[in-house]
Amino acid sequence: MQPNDLVRFSVQCPELDFPISVPFVKSKDLTAERLLAEIERVLQSYEQFVLDETLEIELVHVSLPDGGVGRSGNFVDLDRLIKEKRSLIRIQNDDNLCCARALITAKTRIDGHDKWESIRKGRKIQTDLAKELHY
Repeated sequence: MQPNDLVRFSVQCPELDFPISVPFVKSKDLTAERLLAEIERVLQSYEQFVLDETLEIELVHVSLPDGGVGRSGNFVDLDRLIKEKRSLIRIQNDDNLCCARALITAKTRIDGHDKWESIRKGRKIQTDLAKELHY
């Protein structure tokens, strides 16, 4: 068992209203003191339990592999991605018709419009069709 592995410990018996359980902690942090503190927390002054065949003890061990250093530069250059990806089309405008332009661009692509390239590139035809849709 490695120090960074996770461990959960629980004790259950018929005399207890609730099981005594230490939630997942690193194995190096699971000590007798921690287990006894949890037993004291659960047991009330009138409760007791007998160590016999009805007592169930469960220990769950999760082995965690040591991680590497990861890849450096885990970021996406969005501008470059949009330019390189053919499935993304950047709508560039300053006339507050972005939604209309996007809808027109998508619809003309689906419809196979003969001026699709001009519309995709944001030429005047895209503006005209967007204004027609918007107004």
